[in-house]
Amino acid sequence: MRKAEETAKRDAEKLAKKLTSVKPKRVPVRKVSEKQKVKNMEYSERVKVWKVENPKCKANIENLCVGYTQDCHHQKKRGELLMVEKYWIPVCRPCHDWIRDNSDEARKRGLTINYLEPEFVEPHKI
Repeated sequence: MRKAEETAKRDAEKLAKKLTSVKPKRVPVRKVSEKQKVKNMEYSERVKVWKVENPKCKANIENLCVGYTQDCHHQKKRGELLMVEKYWIPVCRPCHDWIRDNSDEARKRGLTINYLEPEFVEPHKI
């Protein structure tokens, strides 16, 4: 009986310690760093002006195109090339969706450039 009492007492002490211990609050990892937030804000402002300067959709996908610029399509991966305007193409939303959904055909039409292509490959002038 004495052993059972000791075991019960130890279990009660462990439980009390668990319940009273303060666990540090977990802080989630930021989805966007402060540095990237600044870049995104600068990009957003530049794209607004760029869209006004480039009002017509250049993709002109048959039976989809609405004719006017709604989005900025990046021919090459954004990352480090986010602000490089030579890789930007003004497109409407339906054409942009088509480019995303039909990557092989978009590449054939010069709407996308494989990010592994060397830097000397010129962006397609539509």
